[in-house]
Amino acid sequence: MADLTDESTGESPAGPTDGVRPRSLTPEQLRAARAMLGIPREALAEWAEVSLRTISDFEGGIREPRRSTLRSLQSALEDRGVRFTFGPGDAVGVAMSVPRVVKETSASQD
Repeated sequence: MADLTDESTGESPAGPTDGVRPRSLTPEQLRAARAMLGIPREALAEWAEVSLRTISDFEGGIREPRRSTLRSLQSALEDRGVRFTFGPGDAVGVAMSVPRVVKETSASQD
């Protein structure tokens, strides 16, 4: 798995620390990302190599996974075009990277 730490700042992609703990993936972001991709929890569990119960418990607010598990979930989704945003305060979001379609053009004839 790729190291998600920004080498220039030493911060995770989850954003800067708030003095207590680094920002990380939220249950709401995870549910939204799955909805955007149209995938069930089972698919995400397989991609991230985590248990289905871990995802269910996290999305349901029952327990917070280890940081390494959150990184695995985030990486698995980002590898498939999902982007997570972390703004000021409690602002978080989810977006999809849209692949750029390149139109092929034939050489013009003179």
